[in-house]
Amino acid sequence: MATQLFNNAHHLNIEEAHFNIVGSPSIDRRATDALDNARAIEATHTSNTASYAPKCKPGTREQILDHIMDWVVDEEATSMLWFQGPAGGGKTCIMREVATRCVGADCFAAAYFFSTRVGLDSELPFVATIVHQFITTIPELKPFILQSIFDNPTIFKEALKTQTRNLILDPLGSIPKISRVVIVVDGLDECRMATERGNLLDILLSLATASPHSFRIIIASRPEFDIRTAFDRNDFKVLTKVIRLQDYDGTLDIRNYFCDEFARIRETHPAKEFIPFNWPIEEILNILIVKASGIFVYPATIIKYIDNPRRNPIELLNHVLASSQMPTATNPFAELDALYATILHPPDTDIPLLKRLLHCIMETRHTYSIALFTSFFDAFLSLPPGTTQITLCDMHAIVNVPTKPDMGLRFHHKSLEDYLSSPIRGGDLYQARNETHIDLTAACFLHIKSGLADESGSEQIAVKYSSVLGAAENI
Repeated sequence: MATQLFNNAHHLNIEEAHFNIVGSPSIDRRATDALDNARAIEATHTSNTASYAPKCKPGTREQILDHIMDWVVDEEATSMLWFQGPAGGGKTCIMREVATRCVGADCFAAAYFFSTRVGLDSELPFVATIVHQFITTIPELKPFILQSIFDNPTIFKEALKTQTRNLILDPLGSIPKISRVVIVVDGLDECRMATERGNLLDILLSLATASPHSFRIIIASRPEFDIRTAFDRNDFKVLTKVIRLQDYDGTLDIRNYFCDEFARIRETHPAKEFIPFNWPIEEILNILIVKASGIFVYPATIIKYIDNPRRNPIELLNHVLASSQMPTATNPFAELDALYATILHPPDTDIPLLKRLLHCIMETRHTYSIALFTSFFDAFLSLPPGTTQITLCDMHAIVNVPTKPDMGLRFHHKSLEDYLSSPIRGGDLYQARNETHIDLTAACFLHIKSGLADESGSEQIAVKYSSVLGAAENI
């Protein structure tokens, strides 16, 4: 090899030299093996897991998909997009479709899908997995990436920021400018440790700032506290567009999903000749749609339970409707309840206080239609200012905690009310409705008494303030 390099050279003397030929088979093989061993193939959009994962039904989520893809192709758009939304809203399905559309538009660079599964809930394989995809999607980078790995065989034991610099940023500086491509990162909140999530966000920010004309980065996650805090930083704000799943009405998509799935069951069930052609009736369908609140985890859970060839689907659906609050022998909402239980029990949470707030929020939404804010509940329940906001800071995935004055506290999932209202499903967060009424009424009387004792003549204000809830009428 060395003699071929210096053909026709004269009077050339080289001693004790070591040559690494970029692109040589031996370098490629050893570096590729190291990269293969360090990556997490199941985190990619082409993995075996992805092939069986739920996907957007054709014709659904079109508005939000169009808005995301409009951002992708907009030459003047920001470098980063944060796609945030409630738990169970179907963000991963949407991100898989976005990745597919980017591949079709020839602007796909890489994707990483975090998951609570072991091995996919850590930052460790992130850079290796992204870089492995770059070798195919940005082939100009391949020789420089493999050479860097060959030169430093222990690179994947070093810090992710070092890996990012050596395997992405430095190679990018060695090639001509590339066409802008998209990196999709889904489920960032499912990366187990908040410190790792922060590190990953810093890495993605470095890609967006060091090579703003090369990468568009989409990050999808629940609105967890540490992630919200990061995107509130000025360095993220100036580079990031935010799309909120909850700002899109998913009612029609949910209806189409239910109709298609019930039709499939009617047509394929072994007892299909005994299932009425109009099952379920419109009234029942509307109840299910309302409970879904535009969140796909609810209908997906129901259909998974009903779609049993060894059971009567009509009886199973009746069981679903009967067991939303009342305890039964089996729980068709087991998967949904596991999701709620996880989100509602973060470390160091004051469970009695959380239970009190959740039931007060639920009851006041039933009684009075105006927007009620965290500051209202602090004052009304005689809590130190900021208590409600702090208690709910890890609940944004299922509770809308307003950041604007025209938005009130509310649940993203109407099915959460059923969960909290069932002693079996809700567990330590269950509270009987009459207990909530007593709590609210006691707070009303406390404010009335305080107003009557106030020499400033504020009794009318106290009565008006307390009567917002009308809780005494419900005892």
